[in-house]
Amino acid sequence: TPVTASDQRYRSPAITLPAAGNGLFLIFQSRQQMEPNGAAGCYDGGFIEVSVNGGAYTQITSGLLTDPYNGPLASGNPAAPALAWCGDPQAYLRSVIDLAPYAGQSVRFRFRVTSDASVARAEGWNIDDVEVRR
Repeated sequence: TPVTASDQRYRSPAITLPAAGNGLFLIFQSRQQMEPNGAAGCYDGGFIEVSVNGGAYTQITSGLLTDPYNGPLASGNPAAPALAWCGDPQAYLRSVIDLAPYAGQSVRFRFRVTSDASVARAEGWNIDDVEVRR
């Protein structure tokens, strides 16, 4: 993460999900070196958002089946108080998110990482093996 407050985003292409959404998941691997705030949450962190049918992006906060967020982003972070993942460092983890609420709709996913203006971490958030599948 940079030494200034930052808000970076990576967006997927539009994906039309099948109408039968049960058993449909967004799955990805990620590792992180983003500054935690102890038990209080994160100074720097990453989270995932969704746009449905071309609408505004909103944070996905439910259906995180394998890796819940670590806590809220602290004041001074541009996305505070959004929930986020953070770790310093955290090894690769497999995240599985239930997509049933979005069945039959066109969606875009956005991976967003934000940071405050202090304690830069060299690595940030690495995301790999992103897939939508049953």
